[in-house]
Amino acid sequence: MREIYQYGDSNTKIQVNDTIYDIEVNGEIITVDGKEIDVNLSDDKLTIEGNTFNIDFIEEGDPSTVIINGMLYLVSKESSIYSLVKEIKTPMNGKIIKILVNEGDWVNIDQILLELEAMKMQNQIRSPRKGTIKSIKIVKNQSVNLGDILLTFE
Repeated sequence: MREIYQYGDSNTKIQVNDTIYDIEVNGEIITVDGKEIDVNLSDDKLTIEGNTFNIDFIEEGDPSTVIINGMLYLVSKESSIYSLVKEIKTPMNGKIIKILVNEGDWVNIDQILLELEAMKMQNQIRSPRKGTIKSIKIVKNQSVNLGDILLTFE
């Protein structure tokens, strides 16, 4: 899971791994770290500088989730939202195949919490924040639906 932070309507910071990119949107012109880039977004594809990425799923909300070329991203309007996250919800219908934490465990940002099989792919659900797991609402091999609560934080 990678974080995308937005600090206003036209200025955005995106963090991928340990690198933060400054994004500016001015009408249809998008600038990344001072360089103008060509971006085209349709219902199921994102094209950046001629490279096309498949958008498999988008969940609206704040934070919301997006799967681009099979990788799960967490998107929010600002980074402080992560300290407010009290529960992790299922980003799509699927089946829980691994639970890697227990109630009472301390977790770090980006730590893998569980694995969800959906659309014949294994998706790692990572922690969007540091904190203690309060409760786990699912069990291994359980089928889950979009929006089901998987676990909660204290």
